[in-house]
Formats: sequence, C-alpha cells, structure tokens
Amino acid sequence: MNNISIIVAIGENNELGKDNQLLWHISGDLKRFKKLTSGHTVIMGRKTFESLKNGALPNRRNIVLTNNKSFQKNNIEVAHTIDDVFTLINPDKEAFIIGGEAIYELFLPYTQKIYLTKVHKSYNADVFFPNINLNEWKETERTDINEDVQAGVNYSYITLEHIIMNDIIADIRSTLEDNIDIKTQESSQLYFREKIKCYGVKVAVVTDISKKYFKTLKGKSKTQIFDLCDELWQSGYIEESFIACNWSYYMRKQFEPDDFKIFEEWIKNYISNWASCDSFCNHTVGSFIEMYPEFISILKVLATSENKWARRAAAVSLVLPARKGKFLNDIFEIADILLLDKEDLVQKGYGWLLKEASKAHQQEVFNYVIRNKKTMRRTALRYAIEKMPHDLKVQAMEK
Repeated sequence: MNNISIIVAIGENNELGKDNQLLWHISGDLKRFKKLTSGHTVIMGRKTFESLKNGALPNRRNIVLTNNKSFQKNNIEVAHTIDDVFTLINPDKEAFIIGGEAIYELFLPYTQKIYLTKVHKSYNADVFFPNINLNEWKETERTDINEDVQAGVNYSYITLEHIIMNDIIADIRSTLEDNIDIKTQESSQLYFREKIKCYGVKVAVVTDISKKYFKTLKGKSKTQIFDLCDELWQSGYIEESFIACNWSYYMRKQFEPDDFKIFEEWIKNYISNWASCDSFCNHTVGSFIEMYPEFISILKVLATSENKWARRAAAVSLVLPARKGKFLNDIFEIADILLLDKEDLVQKGYGWLLKEASKAHQQEVFNYVIRNKKTMRRTALRYAIEKMPHDLKVQAMEK
C-alpha cells in the first residue's frame, strides 16, 4: 500500500492561491510544514516547484511530476507519470503531496492522510483544492489558532484520515472473529502441510463477508480497492486472503495491463498455501490472462521461479481458460517447464492444468502424456489422465 499523505493550506472555500503564489503568510504553518515533511519525500508539480524561491526544499527528497520531458533542475528527481512516482517512492515511508491543484486532485484517490491548514477567511483565487467527501474521512486531530496577530487570520490545523483505508479492515476482522467456528478452526490445518494462519471461519461465510463489504466500496477506485486487498494479503490470514481474492476478481471488468505488476507481487510476496494460490490464480489471474494473453509469457517465467507457489501459480492460472479449450500450446510449454519439478503441489498443479485441457483436447493431451510419461512425475500423470476413458488411462499408466 502506498503511504501517501497530502499537506495543504486552504481558505474557507478551498482556495489555494493566485498567480502561482500563496494567499497568506502564516509563519507557524510554514514551521509546521517543515517539521512534518523534513526527512521525507515531497512530490509536487512543475509550477509549484517554480514557485519555490530557493529551489528544491532542503533535507527532503524532491520529486517533480511534469509532462515536460526536458525538465531538469538541481537536487530534484523528475517523474512524468503517476506510475513513475510510485516507482520512485518507498511505500513503507510517508511521502507528502505538496501541490498544486492538479497534483492534489491526481493523488487524492491514493491518499491515506491529509494534514490540512484551514484558514478561516475567503479569498480571490484562481486555483482550488478539490472537494472531498467528508463521509469518507475522519477528523483525528484539530488545533484552532485564534490569536495569531502576526498572521492576521484565524486558522485551524486539522488531520484527516481516510476511513475506507482504516475502519473497513478493522470491521472485516471483527466480523471474521464473530464468525469463528470451533470445528472449522480445529480442522483447517488438516488440509495443509505448511502451517497456516486462520480464524476458523467457514468458506461460505467468508464469501458472504466478501460480498457484504464489497458493496460498501461502491464508487471507490480500483486503486483504493487493490490497496485494501494488499492490506488483507499482508495479514497472512487465509480468510483475509480469500476476501482479497474475491475483491480483485470482482474488479475484473476494469483490469488493465499494468495490473499484472500488482498481481505478480501478490503471488511472489503473499501466497503461502495452495488454497490462496488457487483462489487467486484461477479467477483473478485467469480472467486477466483471457483479456491480455500476451502476459502468458510472464507465467512461463514464473514457472522457473525458486518459489514453489509461483511455479504452481504459473500452472493453475490457466486452469479455467484450459477448460474452455484455450491456450493449448502455451499449456504444453508450461507443463514442459514444470515436467520434472520435485514439489508435489507443483506436480498436482500442472497435472490439473493438463486434465482441464483434456476436456477440449483429449487426444492432444493424451499424446503429450504418452510422449513424456517416462520422465513425467507420476503424480502429475495421474492428475492429467483422471478424466480420460479407461483404455487411455491404462495405456498412459503402462511402464
């Protein structure tokens, strides 16, 4: 999850400035700005940077977002897209958006916290801070300054935190705890060789919780929802991973090519059991691959990974397309890569993939099995021929 905060001073009607200048001079606010942002990354547009009399802000990493490909100045880093910014920043350390108008609007959907200075006076302005839905934000801190004679205005320091990024996760976890089933809790570990973290909630109940809370996200951006999925994945709890899997799948109509970077990171960093792997890869990744089949090449790279879950993911991501008769040559290529894999769950993964492919391409899959049966792992072979007629099974199993 990106650790983005906005720091901004606005007038009574969201005024930011005029003619690329501030509308007030509040010494205390400038000191607060320096204290909060020192040692952190600050992100701004080109016009905001050019309004800084002394150039880059000291003791801060300065990133300037601009469409100008030739823009370069001392002591700054230049980004040309929002993705460039996210690539540059450390997601574990708070980064501050400091203006101007278009940059605030661009980053607002990704923001978790707003450090707001509200000046209680109206101004003639030509740039404004975007309107925010106060139902989505919670005021966590407020200091009213009513006697700043030097500034000549009354103002308030207000800290806002995005409710959806904080409360909804807590609500989900509370709901999961309320639905713990002792028998499920006691039996869950029986299905896994590796140690899993679980609440002990029945899968059907987890699905209902997924749907219930997804409805509360109506109108939220895909980025916001994926950030919540990331938070759920990070917990390590299998039920929370299922909710993340469901939510990312529910967003399938909005998938774009760049989303695969996120999916790949989830596979590499968070998946640690077959159930989370299959839930995520069958549906989210499988749907994505059907939309953007050029990314099968990355599945083939994952099939060579040292991470056994990435290797299983490479196979099971194509299970549902295989059931529809798609991508047969690519399926065989992935099976080739995994043919001698020593991990039982990887063998079962590509065997399952071949089994699904055999429903539309029985003869081709049978020929593949016969061609490779001397070296193919027996577990994978048995999975691959499971749905074939008895006589073909006998031929395949002959030594």
